[in-house]
Amino acid sequence: MLLISVDRGGRQKALAFLQDRGITRPLMGFDPKAALSREMGVRGLPTSFLLSADQRQSWAYVGPREWDSAPMIAEIRNLLRLANVSPAPSQQNNQDHLQDQLLV
Repeated sequence: MLLISVDRGGRQKALAFLQDRGITRPLMGFDPKAALSREMGVRGLPTSFLLSADQRQSWAYVGPREWDSAPMIAEIRNLLRLANVSPAPSQQNNQDHLQDQLLV
């Protein structure tokens, strides 16, 4: 897992937020000019990307998520199952599919 902050307040503001919550892992990156966000097509914050182990498939979640909730865990398990048995669909198709399902 990699956290990337696009906070315009810079590294110190993002680190203070994480440290206040006791978060010291996973790896953290800082992108104050949002270059990576533009490259990845981020349309809202927060945006979370999940990648298949072979990095041929990806899924984007726009907006906050309860990652430890039963529905979210079931969704991730389903994605893992699909990633292992299905041909690799295009990244855009995956993003559109999940955004249709998850953005309410």
